[in-house]
Amino acid sequence: MCRRPAAETQTQTTVFTPEPEQRSHPPAAHSSNRCVLYDVDSIFSLATEGEDSNSPTTTPIQPLRASPALPRPASLPTSFPRLTPTTRQRTLAGLMEPLSSGRRRVTRHISTLRKMKDWHVTVREKILIVGDSNVCRFPPFLDQHLQVDGYPGANFRHAAALLSRAIAITPPELVVLAFGLNHRSQRAHLTSVKQLQAALRATKLRFPLARVLIPAINFSSALPQHEKFGLLALNRHIQEHCDFIPPLPREKFSTEADQVHWSKETAAAMFDHWCEHLN
Repeated sequence: MCRRPAAETQTQTTVFTPEPEQRSHPPAAHSSNRCVLYDVDSIFSLATEGEDSNSPTTTPIQPLRASPALPRPASLPTSFPRLTPTTRQRTLAGLMEPLSSGRRRVTRHISTLRKMKDWHVTVREKILIVGDSNVCRFPPFLDQHLQVDGYPGANFRHAAALLSRAIAITPPELVVLAFGLNHRSQRAHLTSVKQLQAALRATKLRFPLARVLIPAINFSSALPQHEKFGLLALNRHIQEHCDFIPPLPREKFSTEADQVHWSKETAAAMFDHWCEHLN
């Protein structure tokens, strides 16, 4: 709660005169009690800024009253439809329409330099896909038990921090960690492998009953040679030591001019490809 600074004391001098006794008025109470909210890794604390000593007296603070109890959520179904390409509507016109009839879209989180502090995930569905900005390009989908969260610029190091403090309203049964492309600039290939292992370990510790899948990384052949070498080493580890989704066939894969972000057609094909392997 807010902390109020101790009230300032005033020096009072008594003057003996024939006049009637004058009583000094007590110092005015402070009315400005501004609270500043600081964000410390999702745990919030309150601090009090300086106050104005000339402000008028405030009314007493009333005791807090408890909020009415929220209704309990309805029980979730124990089974859900299979993920198939037909469980969503995918047309170029449909991408521009407002979401309706139960259609859902990817949650794109903010771009930030404080990724470890500013990013969080709350799991509400049985199937969770978390990934970098490329998953934000998935088209709208209809499956009500699928949740997709995208984090621009994220890699496996960020994924480990993100999943270790994930909030689970619904414990997931399947988690897909769609990261890796943002490791392309790392010269030390062993570092990216260790960060992948840390993300996998954090996910299994947080959701011990969930199956964890890692898609193999599709990347453009136009990337610099040293970047391709790093991604190939990471893919080799994924395919040899992880439960993984095979890469999308090369004839279906294309990127934008930056050679990093998927084209719209590739994003749609990647979504269909992953759906086939999530079953």
